[in-house]
Amino acid sequence: MFRLKEVNANWNQVIVENHPYPITGVQVMVDGTWVNASRESYNFWIPPGGRFGTAPYQVRATDINGNTVTGTLSLSAANQDSGSQ
Repeated sequence: MFRLKEVNANWNQVIVENHPYPITGVQVMVDGTWVNASRESYNFWIPPGGRFGTAPYQVRATDINGNTVTGTLSLSAANQDSGSQ
């Protein structure tokens, strides 16, 4: 499950919740290209400059086993189901 930190079209961060294994990376689709987000000390992930592109946002998380989950996020601070774990 993914959750955006704020309802803000100009800057944001995302957290991955309820994952069974540690997350090693998060990427965000910006202008048709997957870009790496960096993990903050409080466990949210931020893409370069906090820019996610245009909503709805595509976010992808990878765990320590190499499994990936991709989700489409609306501009909402509520939990948003990725469809799988």
